[in-house]
Amino acid sequence: SSIAGNGIYALSVGNTTIDNNRLDHVGGNGIFAQDSGALAVDNNTLSTVTGIGIYALRVNASTIGGNTLSQVAASGIRAESINGDLWVLGNSLDGIGGSGIEASTVFGEVTVSNNRLHNVTATGITTSNTGDVEVNGNSLDLIGANGIVISTATSNAVVLNNSLAHIGANGILVGQLTDATIANNVLSSIAGTAIAATQIV
Repeated sequence: SSIAGNGIYALSVGNTTIDNNRLDHVGGNGIFAQDSGALAVDNNTLSTVTGIGIYALRVNASTIGGNTLSQVAASGIRAESINGDLWVLGNSLDGIGGSGIEASTVFGEVTVSNNRLHNVTATGITTSNTGDVEVNGNSLDLIGANGIVISTATSNAVVLNNSLAHIGANGILVGQLTDATIANNVLSSIAGTAIAATQIV
């Protein structure tokens, strides 16, 4: 069966849990939460999505964990204007037409950990304009653009224990930060620079 619009849409609600749903052939975004309280999106399976797989916009502290996304035309997971901390943990993404995991304008700390990304057209993991960032234990393979990009965090970026292979541009890029720790990552078949750090002050 197919869904013409968004699969699940939460607008102007309080704290919200979206758990253990299966959505297939979605014409809009798979799961879209907007202008709401704290958000937990866990253990959902989304396939063949025309828009963004999981989209959190102007919500409070959010956890996005244990979801399986495949054949998503736009970005896999996008979190934007989050009023609190953001955790993106243990998700599996395959066949993503945009970026894999995007976090921007997060008024708190960002943790992106233990995610698996395969066959992503644009950047694998990207964060910008956030609090401290930790990107730890992720596996990225067949990424069309950059692997991991972290920019304009308020203070610290930690990039640890990630595996990156078959990256179409640069492997790990960090910039416009106070402190950066990049350690114990494994990179292979990188088309551009493996690791680059700029404007660390």
